[in-house]
Amino acid sequence: MISMKAITPPPFKADAIYKRILGAAKRAADLADKEFAKTYKTWTHKPTFIKAVASSAAGISWIVATDNQIYIWLNDGTKGPYPIPKGRSGHLAFPSGYKAKTTPGTLFSQSGGSYGSTVHIFGQVMHPGIKARGWDKVAAKFVEPWWIKWTEDAIKTGARESGHAA
Repeated sequence: MISMKAITPPPFKADAIYKRILGAAKRAADLADKEFAKTYKTWTHKPTFIKAVASSAAGISWIVATDNQIYIWLNDGTKGPYPIPKGRSGHLAFPSGYKAKTTPGTLFSQSGGSYGSTVHIFGQVMHPGIKARGWDKVAAKFVEPWWIKWTEDAIKTGARESGHAA
């Protein structure tokens, strides 16, 4: 005689996985924010960043962003040459030298800034442009493997808590 018995799994607890993935998104946003902070560590006027984690029918997403114009110019670069117009008094005054505090493709800042005697120019000056630092791409490349790992761990842990572990 053969007897059969149906094995029914426990109810799936999607909430357990959802909460853990949401936590992974918050961790990834925090890590990205820390990486961006390295780029302006030595700045006098530090840009403000926002961190947001959102959940919708499309899924869970996170973002770290700033609307600071100087940060955007440095991150994206500017196409030169372009004119810097003269001031109200008819001339421009600026230091004779400048050492950049940041380097394209790296997430750190160092000492630097303007130095030297003041130069006075009557009229306008042609700015050569700013080479893009690409901080957003460098930070994304660093954070992405962590985001993937934390998300996979969240799914595994959530599935185990739900009674559906592999």
